[in-house]
Amino acid sequence: MPTYELHSGKGKLDTIEVAKEAKFKGRQKVNVAKATGTTYTVTEQDYIIGVSASATTACTITIPTDLLVLGRVIIVDDLGGGANSQNITIGTEGTETIDGGNTATISTNYGSLGLYSDGTNWFSF
Repeated sequence: MPTYELHSGKGKLDTIEVAKEAKFKGRQKVNVAKATGTTYTVTEQDYIIGVSASATTACTITIPTDLLVLGRVIIVDDLGGGANSQNITIGTEGTETIDGGNTATISTNYGSLGLYSDGTNWFSF
């Protein structure tokens, strides 16, 4: 059985033995969408939504109710670098909430917000 050493910047942390060697045939690849207008509706394929409109105008991102699935992850990122003055607001289509509220806001230039679903509502990370 192969053994591997785990290291940090301060030296060896531990040695682990693997019963079966894992083989990875590729890297993780996710869909990146670009929101260029004042509104954008998240699609089934979206994982990361880059908002470039924030450089010139505020943008509202809407998450449809049918995307509310346990374990679903969405990341919204301020590509335009203007969220401080042109906020990016994320809201839902239905009664589901984001951290208990109706919306979440990105108001820091080049900021981002990660959301995950418990199947009923959305939560930030």
